[in-house]
Amino acid sequence: MKAMLTHPDSESDKGEALRRMKWLATALLVLVTLLFIAARVLERRYPGLAVVSAFGEAAMVGALADWFAVVALFRHPMGIPIPHTAIIPKNKGRIADNLGAFIANNFLGTDTIVGRIRAFDPAARLAQWLGRPDVAEMVGAYTAKGMAFWLDAVEDKRVQRFLHDAVVAQLASLDLARVSGELLGFLTQDRRHQAILDKGLRLLSTLVRRRATRLTLSRLIETDLNGVLKALNYNNFIGNYAARKVVVGIARFLKEVADNEQHPVRARFDRMVEDYIDKLKEDPGFRVKGQQIRDDILGRPEVAAYFGGLWMQLRNWLRNDLESTDSRIKSHVTRAMLRLGEKLRADPGMQSWINEKILAAVKPLVEQHREKVGKFIAEQVRAWDERHMVRQLELNIGRDLQYIRINGTLVGGLVGLLIFGCTQLIQG
Repeated sequence: MKAMLTHPDSESDKGEALRRMKWLATALLVLVTLLFIAARVLERRYPGLAVVSAFGEAAMVGALADWFAVVALFRHPMGIPIPHTAIIPKNKGRIADNLGAFIANNFLGTDTIVGRIRAFDPAARLAQWLGRPDVAEMVGAYTAKGMAFWLDAVEDKRVQRFLHDAVVAQLASLDLARVSGELLGFLTQDRRHQAILDKGLRLLSTLVRRRATRLTLSRLIETDLNGVLKALNYNNFIGNYAARKVVVGIARFLKEVADNEQHPVRARFDRMVEDYIDKLKEDPGFRVKGQQIRDDILGRPEVAAYFGGLWMQLRNWLRNDLESTDSRIKSHVTRAMLRLGEKLRADPGMQSWINEKILAAVKPLVEQHREKVGKFIAEQVRAWDERHMVRQLELNIGRDLQYIRINGTLVGGLVGLLIFGCTQLIQG
């Protein structure tokens, strides 16, 4: 019970603590009042009680003054509209604006928040958090639950119909030729397609040097010159000789293109790729052809059946795995989290990069939203009902304010004793 009164949590606990403190402060006021009355009545018979009377009188005045001060914060004392009372309800708007500005300037200041985040070291905390086995298990479990929930959701006929209609509608409006051109243009930026050409050249160069390739070319040449070879009875000599010459010529040409970045073949290859991309983007014929391919794919039931079968197999595999006690998906996610945490802990450079990016993102974010938060707080306080506002403030600080009444009673009594002693010394 003592702990509850010291740190009240619920509104009822706070109300009970406030009532007890009010009762204690009021009881002390009643006590010093009775003490003052008793001492005054008996003072003629017992002159020494003048000291007690002075203490009681001053304590009573102090208690009443502080009672008035505390009550005046929240309401009119005894319902009398005395000027400068009910201070909080009368100044709700000003309090709301000042509170919002105070929080925005002091708690949401850019330097303050950036300093707190820098001291917090989010990257190191993240690495430590990810490397904990219980966290990795939790992430794995939530991943499995999320996937299971998603599988249950997409099994609903309404969801399937909606997704099917949405995907088909999106695909039906797709300009396949233009999208292909945009994608190919992106893939060939900075002449990246030349790297593909280099790989093709190396592959062809290796291929034409193989004995099997020469034999194949020899057979082809022999077939074309079959009549001549038979008439001259040269067997396969001419075919082999021609094949070797062809291979040497092709290999020399491929090496020339591969070694020379300014070779005319490369320039022709660039123009061919650029022309093809332009046609995909702008040529009406390509656009019509792309639409025909798209519509043909969408209109084929076997395509839908194929992808439907793939989805069913994938769904069944996922469901069986997620429902098993030793789910591989959960295990993979758990191990991935642990490895990620370990790798991040061992990489100060990556931690530094994460912290830099977080701090860089926080500064404009705070500047952008700080005033909005302050205005939001002010609007919320303004929107409070006055009685509700007074009630909440009194519940949260009223208990401490009752100590002012208690202290005022005791300090007033001590001041009364001091004044009484000084008076006696002056009067001799």
